[in-house]
Amino acid sequence: MTHHPHHTHRGETILQNMDRNPWTKLIGGIFMQQSVQYDVLQNMLYQEARKLAGQFMSKRAGHYVRDAESDDEKWSDLSLQVKMFRGTVVIHWRRRQWYKSTKSNKRVMLVSHLKRAGARKSYVKTLKVAAKPWEQEEVLSLEEAFEQIRSTSSGLSRAKKNLMNLAAITSQTIPKEFIHGSETETAHVTLERLGNLTLLLQAKLWPNARQEDMDVGFVPIIDEQSGVSRQVDSSAANAAIRELVASIHKLSGILYQSPSTHGL
Repeated sequence: MTHHPHHTHRGETILQNMDRNPWTKLIGGIFMQQSVQYDVLQNMLYQEARKLAGQFMSKRAGHYVRDAESDDEKWSDLSLQVKMFRGTVVIHWRRRQWYKSTKSNKRVMLVSHLKRAGARKSYVKTLKVAAKPWEQEEVLSLEEAFEQIRSTSSGLSRAKKNLMNLAAITSQTIPKEFIHGSETETAHVTLERLGNLTLLLQAKLWPNARQEDMDVGFVPIIDEQSGVSRQVDSSAANAAIRELVASIHKLSGILYQSPSTHGL
């Protein structure tokens, strides 16, 4: 397909035109703030999916160690892959398959993605076959949770795309009354947005980190895609962000504590 330099994505128009006039700049900021909210929610879904997958795999590792020699039926051949692809949470089930090598006469493992089946293109039918009897109930329950995450993530992705398209259209003609209304945003909303931006910053710096690991001080190196030097002290950065989050919560408590507790 031939690329035309003068053609730009509709969702980028708002960013390119933000300096034309104050109205466009303000409306651009409003749409970008909402876009950030979508990113924060996507990251929350991603972290939840990684947590569930990690718990599943940890239990399977225990089976491998305890039962590998005694009972092949206790071996689980299922594993999971969780990733972000084009801003959407992707969760794949994988299965180990074994065959005997003709060269070494030893068992060799091959891992492949399970395929979705049925009219709804669901993993359920495939998992009923792939899962061992002792794990089937747990696997199907977990897949139900994963499908909810996939569905929500896809919906957020569509909503963000529609938002950016609307931003491109709205930036051309901005009603004055809408601008005046946006200027009356409450301090509570602004404070809430600060908290969400802090979460997004953490997700940018450590996109693959597990929150439970971060909470106990196991902080990975800063992601190279974040635009921040990897030489930065990750632990110090994480501590500063935690202090920032605590300060936001403290400020929220000061500003919005109930009248009955005021002055205590």
